[in-house]
Amino acid sequence: MGHRRDASPVHLAALEPVQGQDDAGWLSQYQQLLDAAWARGIWTVVDFHQDVYSESFCGDGFPSWTIPDAPAPHHDCPDWQLEYFGDKDVEHAFDVFWAAGSPVQAGYLAAWDVMIARFQNEPGVLGFEPINEPAAGSANQATFEATTLTDFFSAMVPHFRALAPQSLVFVDAPGVDSVGATTSMTRPTGDGIVFAPHYYPISNANRPSPFPASRAGRAWARSGTSPSFSASSA
Repeated sequence: MGHRRDASPVHLAALEPVQGQDDAGWLSQYQQLLDAAWARGIWTVVDFHQDVYSESFCGDGFPSWTIPDAPAPHHDCPDWQLEYFGDKDVEHAFDVFWAAGSPVQAGYLAAWDVMIARFQNEPGVLGFEPINEPAAGSANQATFEATTLTDFFSAMVPHFRALAPQSLVFVDAPGVDSVGATTSMTRPTGDGIVFAPHYYPISNANRPSPFPASRAGRAWARSGTSPSFSASSA
């Protein structure tokens, strides 16, 4: 039987809807999802997924308890993806996450310890993706990628590999990089890394994208990242 690979999203808001309390029912459902995927010949990557940080901002990912005075969860934003660039509350939430000594980041890492301990030996699980399309908050994009983000992955990769030496760690670039297929991030320290950026072709109804996926792959290969990354796409 042939096998395919797919990401299996994890939302911290689902795992830990109340601070300090993991949802056993959700963990059981996630177990069933992985089992069903493998039964159908699908390899999975356990991926901490976020879009514009939280449901409080019309996205998903982090729970509302990580946000002071969080708005109620809502999903009525047709241009939600623009909140990365125009919503100061979204920017501030990421700034808090990336700050040195961040309690939000400490809780996030503790949640990952739970997921890795439970699923590292799950049949069909290739590895773990620390965070989907990490955003810079209010920081300069290039500086953030070259320093904060590279340093973050340089801490995450050895941590994940120490807990699950047989598993790969999938490293994603910010979503804004996915349009031009280039990044200022450099190769994190550690081994067992798969560079897994995304690519979003820009086009309209009357004009195909001038930047096809094959060219995007070559552009990623020529980007500022080390050639020792293993290229992937999603």
